[in-house]
Amino acid sequence: MSYEQIAEKYDSLLRSMADSGLMQRVINNSFKREFEILNEYESKNSPCDIISHDAFGLHDINTGKIKKYAFRRTSVAELKHLTLWNKNSQYCWLIEHMYEEFERFIFDAHELLLGESIPKPNLRSTLSFFSSKYPEVKKLESKNAFGIHLKIAVLMIEKLRHKIVHAQGYVNNLEQFVEKVISDSGVNNNKAEHREFIKQFVLDGRVYLLERPINDDAFLPRHIDVYTHMISYLAGYAGLVKSAVEPQ
Repeated sequence: MSYEQIAEKYDSLLRSMADSGLMQRVINNSFKREFEILNEYESKNSPCDIISHDAFGLHDINTGKIKKYAFRRTSVAELKHLTLWNKNSQYCWLIEHMYEEFERFIFDAHELLLGESIPKPNLRSTLSFFSSKYPEVKKLESKNAFGIHLKIAVLMIEKLRHKIVHAQGYVNNLEQFVEKVISDSGVNNNKAEHREFIKQFVLDGRVYLLERPINDDAFLPRHIDVYTHMISYLAGYAGLVKSAVEPQ
C-alpha cells in the first residue's frame, strides 16, 4: 500500500514541476522582451545616460491625496541591473515553491514507510533514513549522471530556500553557508569539488539562479538552464525513493 501512495505522490510532484517549468518559460520570455527594449535604448544612448525620471507617491494619511515621497533618475545600466535581479527573484520564488513540494513528498514518503507520524520532520534525518535503509539510494546519491553528490545538492537547495524566504536571498557569509551544507550532509570526501559546486549558486552575496552563458564559440549563443538543473536534483532524489520502495 505504501508504494502505491508514494508513487501517486511522486506523480503529483512531477505535475507541480511541469507547472513550475511552464511558469519559468513565461518569466523568461517576458524578461527577454524587457531586455530587448533596454538593449535598444542602450544602442542609442550611453549606459550612463539618464533615460527615466520617476516620481513615487503614497496616499497621505491626513488628506487621502497622493503625496510624493521620492524621485528617481535612472540610467540604462541601472535599469538593466534592476531587471536582471528582478528576473532572478522570480526564479528564486519558483525554486522555493518547488523545494516545498519536494519536502512534502519526501516527508510523506518517510512517514508512510514508518507507518507513523513524525512530530518534527527534519530533511537531514529523512535523507539519512533513505540512504541507510536502501543501498541503491546510497549508491546513486554519490554516483549518478549529474556528476554531483545528490544529498549535498538537495540540502543546498533547502538552505538556499531558507535564505530566499528569510533573508531576501542574501547570503552574508558564503564560506559559512558552504561549510554548513557539507557538514549537514555528512559527506567527507571531495570537499573541494562540493565547495565549488555550491558556490556557483551565489553571486555578489545573493542566491543567483539565472541562465549562464556557454562560452564555446558556437554560431548561436547557448546557455545553461540553472533552474532546470536544480529541480532535476529534487526530482532525481524523489525518483530514487520511489524506485527504492517499489516491490520487486
